[in-house]
Amino acid sequence: MILEALAAGLPVVCHDICGMHLAVTDECGIRVPLLNRQKSIEWFAEALLRLRDVAYYNRLSEGALQRADELTWDNKVAQMSSEYATVIAPE
Repeated sequence: MILEALAAGLPVVCHDICGMHLAVTDECGIRVPLLNRQKSIEWFAEALLRLRDVAYYNRLSEGALQRADELTWDNKVAQMSSEYATVIAPE
């Protein structure tokens, strides 16, 4: 669902765990530390309130579209191919 949200230009608010730390950057969303239930509730609420700032929301929305493009399979294949070519290229 994260990639679908980014592709729709929606800023993502998520816990800063697992792969979310890699997928969601400061340019496309807000990562909330996972400490305990009460802190999560407070920090998610604060993050959502921050999104009321239209300029901030719009900046994250543009970042979400860019991040979604970076995370496409075609782009990942191109990155991996480039890495492999670097490793196996003759000197």
